[in-house]
Amino acid sequence: MGCALRRTIFRSGLLLLILLFGKVLVSSLDAAPTRHKPIHVTLLIDKLDEFWIHFVRLTQVAAAQLGMRVDVFHGHESHLDMIRKAKELAAKPDKPDVIMFKSFKGNGKQIMQIAAQHQIKTFAVNAPIFLPPHQRPDSPTLIGSLLPDDEQAGYALVQSMRAEMKKRKIETLHMVAINGDQADSPARLRERGLRRAVAEFKDIKLHQLISDAWTAPHAAQQFEILRKRYPMINAVWAGNDTIALRVAEQAKRSGYQLGRNLFIGGIDISPEGLMAVKQGDLITTVGGHILDGARALVILHDYFKLGQLPQKTWLTPMEAVTRAEVDAYFKVLNPQLKNPVDFTRYTRWQDPQKGYDFTFPKS
Repeated sequence: MGCALRRTIFRSGLLLLILLFGKVLVSSLDAAPTRHKPIHVTLLIDKLDEFWIHFVRLTQVAAAQLGMRVDVFHGHESHLDMIRKAKELAAKPDKPDVIMFKSFKGNGKQIMQIAAQHQIKTFAVNAPIFLPPHQRPDSPTLIGSLLPDDEQAGYALVQSMRAEMKKRKIETLHMVAINGDQADSPARLRERGLRRAVAEFKDIKLHQLISDAWTAPHAAQQFEILRKRYPMINAVWAGNDTIALRVAEQAKRSGYQLGRNLFIGGIDISPEGLMAVKQGDLITTVGGHILDGARALVILHDYFKLGQLPQKTWLTPMEAVTRAEVDAYFKVLNPQLKNPVDFTRYTRWQDPQKGYDFTFPKS
């Protein structure tokens, strides 16, 4: 075979290889976008009351903005149902990349164990996995946690109520308190903050603290018992906005003039709580953690971009809102707004050392 013929055959074969390789390369490039699925997060919470409805709504807003997928499941106020749901999620072919969960009645440890067995990442929100809250769980798949400063919230609620009542020339606060479920760690932390404030301010008399469910089915009856037992009361500390609103409804039926002879404060900064502050039924609401689902997605977005984060635990500042500031907060939480906040502006993956600003956006 002549040299010219061999060169021709070699060139033809090389050209064929280049064409074949080019087809494979083009096919791979064309297919690449379809193989990059959105980050899949499952939010596992204990219930879906007024607070959590808005928490979920804002989380879904952030998911859409960040190009992530979020599914939501709640345990109907059963910690065992949440554990069963975690097992069910882990066994699915389309299992999530991350289970973002609230630890309820101590079930966080079991949820983490289930996830770790199936190589699913976890992220804790809203409630600590252990008390004290700064104790770090030993889990290879736990990315981190974003928790409200619940003890500070309980303290700040007393502090804000006291300041507002002092403006009205009320010298002594005769207070009763109705808290949420004592089996849930946020209730215990908020109570700790309440008692710290009462010990600090000598012009506050806490006559009694009782516990109810967070959904406040008996808050009106509890208030009726307390007001008859302590007719001198002029302040009601409530463990969340839902309890505060139920107490306010009952107080008005019982003839109180809210904001004049009875002052009620709650915790959540929920849209309903803000509206009640605006109307004068509540004197204050404390919070900021209603945005924590959205904030957690920002952290997870950055984690999957970076592969690691310089920090593992974040604490949400809890702010007190009175009538003077309520409009600025309500702009963000107005449920009629489709995109009340641009959550993409909070990502830090291009500058991970900068840290996150989790103060409440006012516009």
